[in-house]
Amino acid sequence: MPFKDPIKKKEYERKYYEINKERMKQRAKNWREKNLEKVRQFHREYNRKNKDKLHNYLHNYYLRVKNTEKYKKQTEKSNKSPMHKVYHLHWRERLRFEILSHYSNGTMRCACPPCGESIIEFLELDHINNDGAKQKREGLKSTRLWTWIKKNNFPEGYQVLCANCNRGKYINRGICPHQLLRDKS
Repeated sequence: MPFKDPIKKKEYERKYYEINKERMKQRAKNWREKNLEKVRQFHREYNRKNKDKLHNYLHNYYLRVKNTEKYKKQTEKSNKSPMHKVYHLHWRERLRFEILSHYSNGTMRCACPPCGESIIEFLELDHINNDGAKQKREGLKSTRLWTWIKKNNFPEGYQVLCANCNRGKYINRGICPHQLLRDKS
């Protein structure tokens, strides 16, 4: 359907996208999976052509973040460049958010029904079968665990709990204190 008015064309495209959003996303995902080398080549070319733009973006991000407490803690621990530290901090936060979002089914809430904590800073990943010590012995903890989970397509056996429920579950040998209170009532 040709449009002479660019505003009407934009409006039509926006409505079409809203109606067909999931189908279009799935189609794009399938294309990217089939044409992985083309996608990688595109990103290589883009990064090469826009080196200054990307550098400026990271530099501006660094200037915004460098005065935060989180950044100061990171810079004390490592001897890597400040730009690398900021990028890595940002990457870790995105990875953590993605994993918590997946295991909480997008709700970003504690899996314990009475609790329902939703402050992201308080949320943690919990091993449902209480086998986290085994993975820690294998070297899978914190960022390594999150990376492993993502590479293995989010395997079963994890849930999102708030720090209180997770610690309470550890102390009570696998049972959340909220569940104990509910069972006593």
